[in-house]
Amino acid sequence: MLFSSYAERFWAERLKWFEIQAKHGLIGEIDYGLTGDGVIVCRDGFRATTVDSKGFRSLAAGPGLTPNIIEVDGSSLFCEVVVP
Repeated sequence: MLFSSYAERFWAERLKWFEIQAKHGLIGEIDYGLTGDGVIVCRDGFRATTVDSKGFRSLAAGPGLTPNIIEVDGSSLFCEVVVP
């Protein structure tokens, strides 16, 4: 299985992309009071989240699997899990 999310250091670029979408009315206005730590919250109820390395490891630990986590280009985080 392969999962992906945004890398933590891509936060500024990701937030800017959501600000552009909000400016053009594609999503609601960003609620900066609730936005942070990888989560973007809009006043229309839209919520975008991410999973970090710790989160991927936690998800794999439940069924006793070992994840292979790789960050690519400082923007994407990939988690590969091989199921026996």
